[in-house]
Formats: sequence, structure tokens, C-alpha cells
Amino acid sequence: MISKPQVLALYRQLLRDTRSLSLSNVVYVRAQLRAEFERSRGVRDPTAQLALFRKGMYLADTRLGGLI
Repeated sequence: MISKPQVLALYRQLLRDTRSLSLSNVVYVRAQLRAEFERSRGVRDPTAQLALFRKGMYLADTRLGGLI
């Protein structure tokens, strides 16, 4: 099971990664990140949580999927 501190650390890392985007993209990407995390907030299934966490880790590892 993924802990809340792990999810928050991932969220903060993804937000930090947006700093190197152009200003117009920063606003959009941050809004999309927040919306995705908010949509996923109620997920209780450990398998689904792990899949979402892996998706977020992929974005962090690939610098937002190659945007940066």
C-alpha cells in the first residue's frame, strides 16, 4: 500500500519539475496534475493505487513524460 507521505512527495516532485516549463505551460500542467491527484484521491483499491503511483513515478522519472 502506498502511504500518504509517498504520494505527497511525488506530487511535490512533479510540481517542482514544472518550474522549467514555459510560463503558459506551467499553469496548464499544474492544473492537470492537481486535477489528476484530486480525481484519484478516493481510490481505495491497493492495486489501483499502485498503478496510479507507478504512473506518477513514470512522469517524475521521465521529466513529465518528456515535456521537459
